Order: sequence, then C-alpha cells, then structure tokens
Amino acid sequence: MNESGQDIFASGDPLIDRTPDDGILRLASHNINGSQMGHRGFEVAPDIDVNDELGIDISGLQETKKPWTAQTVDCTTSKHNSNGPKDGSRDKGIVVINAYRTCHVKTDNPGPFTSYQMEYIGLRESGIKDPQPRFQILKDLTTLIDEKREQGYRPIVMMDANEDWVAESHKQQGNKLKKFMQHSQLADPFFLKFNQAPRTYVRGKHRLDYILVDPALLPAIRNIGYLGSMEANISDHTMAYIDFDEKLLFKGLINRPTEIHSREFMICQDDKKLKFTTLA
Repeated sequence: MNESGQDIFASGDPLIDRTPDDGILRLASHNINGSQMGHRGFEVAPDIDVNDELGIDISGLQETKKPWTAQTVDCTTSKHNSNGPKDGSRDKGIVVINAYRTCHVKTDNPGPFTSYQMEYIGLRESGIKDPQPRFQILKDLTTLIDEKREQGYRPIVMMDANEDWVAESHKQQGNKLKKFMQHSQLADPFFLKFNQAPRTYVRGKHRLDYILVDPALLPAIRNIGYLGSMEANISDHTMAYIDFDEKLLFKGLINRPTEIHSREFMICQDDKKLKFTTLA
C-alpha cells in the first residue's frame, strides 16, 4: 500500500486505447494544480493536449489557477475541439458539473490568496453574511442538481471534494460529502464496483477526487478508474476517468430546445393568444 508522499499507481479498470468506432463517451476529472494554458513555447497547453492523447471527450479540470476570461475559454474550447465534435456543447439530456471544494474552514485561518478567501469574498458580495465556502458549495450543488433534474437532465458531478467519505477520520468530522451524495441522489460508481477508496492526493492518504453519477446511469458504465500520479497531467492529484457506452447512456433520448416553428401558435388557440398579448 502506498504511503503519503510516494507515487500512486493506477487503480480500477485499465484505461483502454480508443478506436473511431468504440461507442464510448469518455469523461475525465483532474485537479491539475495550475494550468499551463498561455505559457510561452506551447502551441497547445499540455493539460489540453492530454485530452487528445487519452481520447477524452469531456474534461473537468480543477484548480486551474487561471482567470476564466472569454479569451481563456475560447482558447481552451477551440484547441480541444479543433479535431473533433464539440461533445460538451450538444444537448443530450446529461448535465456534467465540474466542481472544486476548498479544503479550508474558517478556523484554519486561511491566507489571503487561498481559494477559501476568494470564495469567501465572492459569497459576501452575493449577500451571504457569514460565508462558509466549504459547506456552501455542497448546498449550491444540491440546488443546481435539483433544478436540472426538474428539467429532465441526469447529473454527472466531477469534483475535487477534499474529503474521503469512506475514511473513519473523515466520518468523525461529520461526513458532509456522504450527506451531499445522499441528498443529491448521486452514486459513487468506483466504490460500488471495487469497494475501494484509493488515495488520489500524493501528499495525503485519502481519496479526494470523484466522478459521481445519477444512479440511472450506472448500467451504461463500461470502465472506471484512476490513473497513476505519473500519468496524464503533472499534478499532485491523480486523474479520474469513466467510460460510458453511448447507446446505453443516451438510449435514443435527446433533450433539445423546441424548434422555432414548433413554438408558433394558431389563431384559434385562444389561451396562447391571451398569454402572448399579455406578455407583449
């Protein structure tokens, strides 16, 4: 068993090579501890290039440490999608949420440049008097998931949760992550398949990184696992990945906005005429 500070080996299902007709939708989640986007000498940043190398269709990166300006977003999406379809921009009835949960609480006295302080300031500016970023994110995620489910979407949450819901030491701290999973009705497919919680943080002893899914999506999973610490992006966290069978995942059901011509109404539809003239 690896100890804190040593390399972490891959766990779970082995990552299979992609082929054009494999019928897989591959998602990956990784805390990269600082993106290399925009660094001189890189035509394509390594953390983006990894998507092509590993055949990742949808990538969730945490702790990029980059301001997500319009220019950064455009650079990221254009580089990732230049050679293939824009999987993340097509409405398929699945919503993928990428999240980072700070490790600090107020009593830790976090420094001025930590993610805790940035989130604390943002929450104060939004009107919350006594923000607790580590707990607020779980509340906000639950609200978002509930809203998306009401719209007919099934959620997939990729996140650095900074908590190991299996570890006894974390259970003694209230196990907020487990309660969030229960309230949001999310399953932990890696643990369900392997009954293991391998560490994912080089300088720690616990699994902090997850891909959580709506239970209805479990039958569509082909493979799931974690890469080793020396694979994918250079980071102090390991990459989590999951392969879905596209046919089982979508089952032919596609949620799309109603076409314009379908939203029009006939002169004989009095209820729609009244609503339209009232709004106008």
